[in-house]
Amino acid sequence: MKDFRIIVLLVLAALLSSFNLSAQSPGYMGKHFLIKGNSSYSVRWKLEYWIKYGGAVEYVISKNTSIGFGYLFNKKTVMTPDRHDDFLKYPSMTLRTHTFSIDIYKYNFLAPLGDFIRISPFFMYNYSPDYYINGVAMNDNVDIYSVPKYTDTYMSNTNWGLTFFWGRRRIIKDIFSVSYGLKFGLTYINPLTVKVLHLNNDEGSVTSMDNTFNYTAHDNFFSTFLSFDVNIGFVL
Repeated sequence: MKDFRIIVLLVLAALLSSFNLSAQSPGYMGKHFLIKGNSSYSVRWKLEYWIKYGGAVEYVISKNTSIGFGYLFNKKTVMTPDRHDDFLKYPSMTLRTHTFSIDIYKYNFLAPLGDFIRISPFFMYNYSPDYYINGVAMNDNVDIYSVPKYTDTYMSNTNWGLTFFWGRRRIIKDIFSVSYGLKFGLTYINPLTVKVLHLNNDEGSVTSMDNTFNYTAHDNFFSTFLSFDVNIGFVL
């Protein structure tokens, strides 16, 4: 998360410096600032699907260019049949994914109206609060009431990536904004970021992490590979 905080500070600095350009960079009807609610829908074969939601801000810096940043959240139950320790198997976990992006928009004519493309480098923080919950005995010789418990343990890892979005925005009554389009994404998967952490920030033991990494990587890749996005907001 430290790396992303640095990126956010850089974006905020760029936004603040762009205020000085307002007189030379008129947007549609003199509008410069957008606040939007985001939703993203993706699906793959076998009818596996993802629904993400969040928000974004956008600021017009020239006639056909704007910048901003966005956030999406997704929660999903991931089946992990091969995940285990020395005593128990853990057949599933809840995967919560927070996606933060820096967004660069290029409009065909006048920002923020009409057809546009958006390029967004993003950072994903994946978190499982129930990584070691609901364990099932490995065999009949295991007493589930006497084995170690890890209820204060969670799993986290991070991913980086890049998305390309082709969309269209309509502005209704000079204040309401509606946009939609297709998004294609590539996710960079770094196995070195996969960790099991205790809530007191001490390193925990790593068990069956290759399987967990594969499940998380699989989920993130397909959830960002191709999606349909809808955004509704206000133009100020």
